Amino acid sequence: MKSRYIHTQITEIERRRKEFHAAERHLVRAERELEELREEIAEFERSYVERMKERLAELEALEREIRKLPVTDADKGSAERTSSRRQSRVLLGDDADEEMLVQRPHRREENLKELYRRVAKTIHPDLSLQDSERKRRQKLMADANRAYAEEDMATLLCILDEWENLSEEDIPPSEESVLAMRTSRVRERIREVEAEILGLRKSDVYTLLRQVKQGKAQGQEVLSHMAAKIEADILAACRKLNHAARRREAIQCPEGVRSMLFPFLSPMGSVFVRTAGSRSFLDWRRLGDAVGRVTLPADKSVRLDVVPGRAADLHAVECVPATGLNACFLYGACDGDVPHLLKFKGLEEVYLSGSDISGDGLIHLLELTKLERLYLYDSGVDQEGVQCLKYLKMLKHLTISNGPAGNLSVAELQKLLPSCSIINLTLQRQAAPAVAKS
Repeated sequence: MKSRYIHTQITEIERRRKEFHAAERHLVRAERELEELREEIAEFERSYVERMKERLAELEALEREIRKLPVTDADKGSAERTSSRRQSRVLLGDDADEEMLVQRPHRREENLKELYRRVAKTIHPDLSLQDSERKRRQKLMADANRAYAEEDMATLLCILDEWENLSEEDIPPSEESVLAMRTSRVRERIREVEAEILGLRKSDVYTLLRQVKQGKAQGQEVLSHMAAKIEADILAACRKLNHAARRREAIQCPEGVRSMLFPFLSPMGSVFVRTAGSRSFLDWRRLGDAVGRVTLPADKSVRLDVVPGRAADLHAVECVPATGLNACFLYGACDGDVPHLLKFKGLEEVYLSGSDISGDGLIHLLELTKLERLYLYDSGVDQEGVQCLKYLKMLKHLTISNGPAGNLSVAELQKLLPSCSIINLTLQRQAAPAVAKS
């Protein structure tokens, strides 16, 4: 009878050991999965957050100003834009629950240290009152040190659990009870880890990460599309503020927001923007009329098209910052209009059209030291006028259409401006009919 009891007890201990080791292996796999998931999310954030951060911050600053407007001026579509940006915003850490959902990879290391300190404070040998208790504490402390060195949280949890449940009695626990307690503590930790994994997989940032991966597999750039949507929202927000500004002349420029101030009576032309650094004419996007306070997207090149007869109003135009105008197109202009451009020292691109533009007007452009591109359409500029442009050290591109200078060959023009790329549209149009006849 006694031997049967002993055999049953041994069998139960073996079963408990198998349960404990199986739970340990499960915990190791779960913690590895959690660590890999955290690292994947952190890498995704590091890779893409900078791509969105500044643009989203700019958009939210603009929408804060829109919310200050009267209800009749407020954008009824702002809720839709907010919804479309939700997944992007989690990359900036604006969601209240982000700290809970997106923990950084070093969080596990912090948990390990915290648990080790708790164990050390609880079982340190210096806290013992008797020799027998001191020996038991020393053994557990040695086990704790080894577990910490091996980053074995499961063993640390078991040591703490064993001490907390047995410290009241100075008798060694049975192996069966120790195994049962250790298995229980490991399973509790497994539940915590799996709950955290589930929370991360349900988070907005992981949903976005998964969409990006799926898009790449299908040859789509999800974040590029999202960035384009944000750019469109920024332009829409600027237009909304500008529309309100035209109806209320006293509107103030939002602090830290880029803007231009034009005469309020009537539009002197149109404002266009394009991505900074772009040199393609096709990239320009019309922002709105040049009238009153005009809010501009940050980090965009800005172009002002001035209608005939309004070039003199350029003296009243104010830019924030002062170098904020990158291109200016004057239509139906004359020599007397050109000096009005000189207040915009950051001009890189100028378009002049009008038969009253001559070499006398072009001389004023020599003060625009950053000018890279010049367009002369239907002007009265001749060979001598073109020759003065050689003193524009930064000039890289010249386009001519009609007028006396248009009668010069590209070779003749290139001789006058050897370091400049030249396009003569007059000659191209003249050559087109000849090609058609042949």
